[in-house]
Amino acid sequence: MPPTTVTCNLAIPANTNAGGRLQGAGFGATTPRLNGGDSLQIVVTWGGNNPPTSLNGYFIISPVQGTNQSAPSPFKNGSNYLCFQEQVANKSGNGQQYSFQPFTVPTGAAAGSYELTIVVENATIPPPSQQWSEDPEFDTTGD
Repeated sequence: MPPTTVTCNLAIPANTNAGGRLQGAGFGATTPRLNGGDSLQIVVTWGGNNPPTSLNGYFIISPVQGTNQSAPSPFKNGSNYLCFQEQVANKSGNGQQYSFQPFTVPTGAAAGSYELTIVVENATIPPPSQQWSEDPEFDTTGD
């Protein structure tokens, strides 16, 4: 089966100038199961007026609480586990969407259940910045 990209769709609600929770379908109604070679991509839609030119994304990958698995993350950076990453996403041509770089599950990654904590920050305003967060879950097969 060819690799697929699973998209996590979230939105920054309008009129949340103080920050808050990201909203939206996330991964959808079911927890996605990724195989080796599959990718996970986060897309955030700005819900209000005047979207910033870019958003900072902070991503923490960890095992779902209560699981007994040895791998802290299915993703790797070289031979090391990737548990945290910072990214910057620029607004799309229509100015409402921000697509962050995908995370790819390496072939042979440990099977498990994981939580992806997402913090999105608008740092283009004077401090303190605006921040929104959510923590959807996903599984890997170990294939």
